[in-house]
Amino acid sequence: MSDHDPEAYVQARFVSSKASPTLVTPISNPLRNRLASSLRWGPRLPGWRERVVVLCYHSVHPLGGFPSSTSPKLFERHMRWLSEECDLIPFTRAWDERSRPNRSRPAVAVTFDDGFADNHTHALPILLRYEIPATFFVTTGLIDRVADVIQQRSWRGWSLEGSSLTWGQIIEMQHLGMEIGAHGHRHAVLGRLDDEEVVSDLSMCKQILEERLEASISSIAYPKGRPRRDFSQRTIDLARTVGFENGAAVLFRGVRRSDSRMATARFIVKDDSLDILRAKVWGKMDAIGFLQERAPMSLLNSLAESPSAG
Repeated sequence: MSDHDPEAYVQARFVSSKASPTLVTPISNPLRNRLASSLRWGPRLPGWRERVVVLCYHSVHPLGGFPSSTSPKLFERHMRWLSEECDLIPFTRAWDERSRPNRSRPAVAVTFDDGFADNHTHALPILLRYEIPATFFVTTGLIDRVADVIQQRSWRGWSLEGSSLTWGQIIEMQHLGMEIGAHGHRHAVLGRLDDEEVVSDLSMCKQILEERLEASISSIAYPKGRPRRDFSQRTIDLARTVGFENGAAVLFRGVRRSDSRMATARFIVKDDSLDILRAKVWGKMDAIGFLQERAPMSLLNSLAESPSAG
């Protein structure tokens, strides 16, 4: 195994964990952080110029008002680097771009989940400054201030009253060239619902968005979004019956040619340093996605994102 092959490194740790039960117990945050830090110093993956990467932000706020928050100053550093070094595309092009040959630099889609007001206040001016066509996946129950959505456990006690986007802001973002997608009506983990509940939640979200925006909504970001944990092929099939044509997951790797259009991989981005962001775009951290897809569920539990992710 090469010392500079991140996927081989994680695969070796996974294999050794089968022989050593102690390694299958939850990994501490410091160990997880060290793994991420070590991977960022590895080489770029072969074919890095032809990579397609989707990034998932949540809140952009100077006070870090919510989980998964990024400061406006750091967010601008991210967007400046992306605009200089990558081709910026909307999410709906990410799956098609994965098979385009001879690209001179990575293609990156910037997305946001949930629908926090700071997406309009702090993120939008920066996106416009760098001409980045971002995609905003909106939880309609949050926008409509549905009490049980605001109070649900997914938000873990964070006060969301008055902190979500308004319909006027969403319409303005749409008119300024931003894509709008669905993120469920109640931010429910779809893999835990029965078929009727999934169809009801997704149909309501899609219908509300299309009526408010007077446009077809073709993309869904699955709440939480982790394959094998939060959604399944059954979820994908139900989303298709509702009318969605593109799906966004939370999976720490680039988009592959073998991927389904309905389960496009995305990296969560929080307060990542520029080195970590580069590592995600260049493929140095795809080994974490390898682990998400192939490791036992007991080990996946140790790598779970914070409750706000997705």
